[in-house]
Amino acid sequence: MRSPLNPSLFQLSCPGGADEVFDTDSGVGSTPDAHVLWGKSQSWEEACVFAKTANSVQIELTPMDTSGDVWYRTAIFTGSVR
Repeated sequence: MRSPLNPSLFQLSCPGGADEVFDTDSGVGSTPDAHVLWGKSQSWEEACVFAKTANSVQIELTPMDTSGDVWYRTAIFTGSVR
């Protein structure tokens, strides 16, 4: 049996000195309050403020609880700044 994923137990990090954005009125930085069942998906918005001189970015999403029967890895998102 596979455990459901609790999105509120993830930590967002923005390497390179970027700051995470919290704007719950706009829905940015607030994770869903429902568990995600195996095989299903859920989406939400996260944001970081990077320096004006940045030409590439990296955002990492890491599980904070790995005590269950499923082990989740850090998801790393990268991209170029235009």
